[in-house]
Amino acid sequence: MILSAGYQVERLAAKHDLSAFQCKEPGASRLLADSGSRLPRKACLYRAPAIDRYSSALLGFFTLSNFAIYRNALSRTEAKKHPFDPIPAILLGQLARDSDRAPTGFGATILIEAWREAIKNDGWALLITDPLSRESQAWFSHLGFREVAQRYPATDEEQGDKPIQLFMRRKEIEAWLDSE
Repeated sequence: MILSAGYQVERLAAKHDLSAFQCKEPGASRLLADSGSRLPRKACLYRAPAIDRYSSALLGFFTLSNFAIYRNALSRTEAKKHPFDPIPAILLGQLARDSDRAPTGFGATILIEAWREAIKNDGWALLITDPLSRESQAWFSHLGFREVAQRYPATDEEQGDKPIQLFMRRKEIEAWLDSE
């Protein structure tokens, strides 16, 4: 899929240069370093050859997978909106942009492409994300994601500084995409 400004979405492949990818979130950079070519099913964004035909450097990526969340993990008001328990969901496991090479605002571009990819699949009601930092959590919250009411199954001491999960309803994502 070709995006504006000469970027396109593709599955991660051996042709993509992962070596120079640097994200402010060390976990995202580590994922690529550790998994690299073992992520062939994950979608990514990179500069299209039309802009720089000699480079297929990765500028950002996202990962999506099937997921489910129990109703008791949501507020009572939100849980009442979902008849199934567990609630079928999509997990936005990673969303990262190259902090050195990707343009300002590129994180939102990646998120919109992740939404478009997720919407192609039926049978889910929530998109869940698990931000790697408080800064990421604030960014997702600013875009309309809400906190999952239940914390990780750990004591407060074990929980430490780990951010909590966030969610957005499929209907909200569809409305965002329809307004574009």
